[in-house]
Amino acid sequence: MRNFLVILIIGMSSCSRPDSTSPDRTLTDSHPHGPSSAEPILLRASGACLAKIVKLEEFDERPSDGDHYVKAWLGVQESSGYVPKFLRLVIDYGGNMPVEAYRELKARESTMVLRHDSLQVGELHWFVFSEDYDSSKYPYQVAGWWRYRDGDVPADVIEAIQNDRFANHQRWDKLLNLVSTWTRSGHEIQIRVRQPDSLADDAVLFEKTFQGKMESVRLTRWAIGYEMEWPTGEEGPFVEVSTIGKLPAENEFDLPAGEYRIKYAYELTSGRKVAVWIAKHQKNRLMHAFRQYDLKTGQPKIVMDFDLLSSGGIAAGSDTEAWYRRIVKKFEDGEQVSEEVFRHEHITRGTEPVDSSTHWIPVSE
Repeated sequence: MRNFLVILIIGMSSCSRPDSTSPDRTLTDSHPHGPSSAEPILLRASGACLAKIVKLEEFDERPSDGDHYVKAWLGVQESSGYVPKFLRLVIDYGGNMPVEAYRELKARESTMVLRHDSLQVGELHWFVFSEDYDSSKYPYQVAGWWRYRDGDVPADVIEAIQNDRFANHQRWDKLLNLVSTWTRSGHEIQIRVRQPDSLADDAVLFEKTFQGKMESVRLTRWAIGYEMEWPTGEEGPFVEVSTIGKLPAENEFDLPAGEYRIKYAYELTSGRKVAVWIAKHQKNRLMHAFRQYDLKTGQPKIVMDFDLLSSGGIAAGSDTEAWYRRIVKKFEDGEQVSEEVFRHEHITRGTEPVDSSTHWIPVSE
């Protein structure tokens, strides 16, 4: 009988919950969780994780423009989507801010849930990250936080990580209060923009498929670009999509077939293409072509073509024969109404680390 009790006690101890600092925990284990739901947070979140606090570093950048803060480094155990490498937890605010702003920040200290002294090295914690976060409770981009040992994390946070919910690069835009996502299937990229509080198909406002490699998606009230004429105010908001894609041998820009940096701008509500930028596939932005379209007809209203030329630069006002040229043609109702020629002030060879969208000088005829 005594041997049986010993075996029973040993068996029971092996089934107890592992210590919250265990580095071997995985989401395939049975995690304790609370009954509440975090779905309102998850709908706008960009990532979630179970992480171990691996290091706490204290910095004091006062009395200059910095704060007195703790940098909490995260050792991610399991995650989905965007997860920062560390959290920045303020102890005291510095900088030359107005007194009123400082007092407002200090007043938040009484409501902060995740503070500079809330975390200990070796502990496990659940985090949800979002641009939609309560700054009176959490530090930058932390929208939800639960200690592992408390066992009160909502079940849908665990499910979001297990199912890799944020593999679609979900991002919430504060200004427009919309959520963008993108997914890849082979060489195809599918982009969606939806209303912030629903995953239903009827909440999707914009959907496009692209070919190539994704670089970024941005939602904006105005399609910003030096090459563009400003919208009249009736258009917008806009979806900007930056990709690395291939142009076929036959293309509207009369460019050689190959791989380019291609940026598109679409009107969100109608899905109509507003503009496209074609640049060389390299780190510094060297434009090859730009088109802005009439939203009513779909025809080009601005056509820009860029060329690196080995001669004619001095005649165009440059110090060298080599120069970088931009030809700008404008159209109304399909008819060309103007044409202008420009040379770039700094770019002559195309290898200069200069953005080719600015510093254009008109070439006098």
